Amino acid sequence: MFKILVATDGSRYADKAADFAGVLAWKIGEAEITVLSVLDPGLASQAAISPAGMPVTIPINLTEDMRNALEQVLQETQQRLITSGRPVNVQFEQGKPARVIRAVAEGDGFDLIVMGASGHGRIADILMGSVSDEVVHKSAIPVLIVPRKEDRR
Repeated sequence: MFKILVATDGSRYADKAADFAGVLAWKIGEAEITVLSVLDPGLASQAAISPAGMPVTIPINLTEDMRNALEQVLQETQQRLITSGRPVNVQFEQGKPARVIRAVAEGDGFDLIVMGASGHGRIADILMGSVSDEVVHKSAIPVLIVPRKEDRR
């Protein structure tokens, strides 16, 4: 069975990539999809520094809130992919996103990684861009990056 790993952060670009993966899985027929979200614990610590470089107080449950948000993203993405008619699994991990995506793909025998070209907002856009760039350049598994452009020319 062809195994597709969809990396998502819940952004519209990740949703677009998930939709593409669903169509691809449907066309392949004998395929299964796993949707992966990765919580980077370092993001919570980065959120504890103000733009001026001064420490700020953050809620103690920020990491838990981030985890809950990503788990909701996983469930929503799974529901949108059910229409592909193929098995859809979800997986939540913690760590550096690019490293975790590659490790899961390589360790669990995936045939393809599908992800969006960028993530949430301007700062996350930079982060996701660097995540997708690292995955593309360091993965032993083929990577399909679904572009940001809404229109084709």
